Amino acid sequence: MKYKEGGRVRIRKDLKVGTEYGSEVFVSMMKEYCGRQAEIGMVGKGYYRLNMGGKHWYWTDEMFEPVGKFKEIGSTVIHVKTRKEYDELMEILEEYGIGWITGEEATKFLGVYDIHENETCILVQNRHLLYADKAWYLEEGYKVISLDKFKEIQGLGKFKPGDKVMCIEGSYKRNIDVVKSVPGMKEYNSRGFHCADEGFCLKKAGWDYQKNWEIVDELHCDMSGSSSSSWKTLTLESMMEALEGIRGIDEIREIPKKKGGKMKALARKLLDSDIRALIEDGILNDDLSVGDTSAVLEFLVFNFKKELAVEAKKRIKDRKKK
Repeated sequence: MKYKEGGRVRIRKDLKVGTEYGSEVFVSMMKEYCGRQAEIGMVGKGYYRLNMGGKHWYWTDEMFEPVGKFKEIGSTVIHVKTRKEYDELMEILEEYGIGWITGEEATKFLGVYDIHENETCILVQNRHLLYADKAWYLEEGYKVISLDKFKEIQGLGKFKPGDKVMCIEGSYKRNIDVVKSVPGMKEYNSRGFHCADEGFCLKKAGWDYQKNWEIVDELHCDMSGSSSSSWKTLTLESMMEALEGIRGIDEIREIPKKKGGKMKALARKLLDSDIRALIEDGILNDDLSVGDTSAVLEFLVFNFKKELAVEAKKRIKDRKKK
């Protein structure tokens, strides 16, 4: 075993569900921990337990990567614009073992964000935390950086070159692309992008805000196709026109709703992170029936357009013969 009890590790971002790493299989409910740092809580025979959520999961050497030391930022403060950013920063700092100067752990000192809200800035000094509003720190000569810039300095960027991503907001919504360059890389920094710290460069879409994209798993990418996928923004109507001549399209449109089963089976499915995402987006209802048939149809048509086009051509040809 590479690591000892009490040691710190980072869980790899590229772990694939259903794949065996060492003696253990990586399952879907472990995905939410990818990219996070954790402390080794117990060392077993060929596996570890971590001091974090999901304590019942078994982890192996092959699932980890070493954690670098905290990089000091000197007279620089981190500006957190939202409570979500503040909570994320506290979690990161706590994982590095950094806490408040009063002795509380980073995430346990409540009410800080409520004082200055979107003007809140955090100073890390001698591995202790202090806070004040942005204007005060600027008057005192401190440099102010964003949370994303801080994560970049610490090597905790959300994306890295080669990551396959899907657009969740904006004009490229539902399209898949590959990350080309990110802040901190010479290739990226030399371009002088507006709002550079908040964006990245993609192979097809060019520059865009990172907040508009999410990493997608290999299965989704294989279905979509990274190089052959059309980058024209298609409406549902235009895709339906492309399917003209296909008999049974009403059968595709009327996707059967899943009937409720035993409560235990339903509860197990609701624990799946992918299912939760579909429910949150409105594609599935709470009872796992299909809520947004148009979105499902659009996904099927967009990702299986080649197969559908072959079938359409066949049916059009048959119709002309008749």
